[in-house]
Amino acid sequence: MPDRGAFFNPEIMTCTNTNGRTLGLPCVPCPLDVYPGECPQLKVGQDLASLKTDNTALRQEVQTLLPAARYDPLTGLLRPERFRDAAHRVLERARKEGSAALALVDLDDFKGYNDTFNHSAGDRLLRAAGDSLLRHIRPGDVVGRLGGDEFGVAYWSPEPFDEGKAAGRGAMLKSGVDEDITYQVEIDRHLFPSENLEAMPEVSIGVAEWRRDMTFTEAKDKADELMYKNKQRKR
Repeated sequence: MPDRGAFFNPEIMTCTNTNGRTLGLPCVPCPLDVYPGECPQLKVGQDLASLKTDNTALRQEVQTLLPAARYDPLTGLLRPERFRDAAHRVLERARKEGSAALALVDLDDFKGYNDTFNHSAGDRLLRAAGDSLLRHIRPGDVVGRLGGDEFGVAYWSPEPFDEGKAAGRGAMLKSGVDEDITYQVEIDRHLFPSENLEAMPEVSIGVAEWRRDMTFTEAKDKADELMYKNKQRKR
């Protein structure tokens, strides 16, 4: 058996784990005549260090995946469940001060747009609508894509809810988004000059008060009802 002292430092032993990380491990004299690479204490230290490195890699992977879980990959807006969470924070703020409102935004004639051009053009139109919504809200408001061609906006105001002002705000939002998506439509018309677009896409919006005693679903249903009425007026 080789002389253990030729290999062994009773204070610090240095080893390299399976991930290439150099370790300085405190150690005591081993009662067994073994090579350092066979030392039970050293093996435990190597295993623990490898576990720590693996956990670090896992945390980094989770951090990488979090944005994909939170945001819609096409528009970059909040996913439905994340929008609901953010909207509840707007309501909590309104419970302390001011008021909250919930708006639903629907892209009219979107199916016809997809059918006339293609799905890539439809994706561009959805992104244009999402970008426009972000440009036309105030700090503290939140926007999300609820699914398909439907979006949601949660508003906070320091003032009590006013139905007339809410309608006016919805009209301003509609005007701004319609202008932005019209610009995108003209680009696609230039790309596909032979296609005949029967109806110009535009948005319908319903803005409802989100009272402090209402659930998210109740406020959303009210906004959906108002949006549908506005859509029917255009026909």
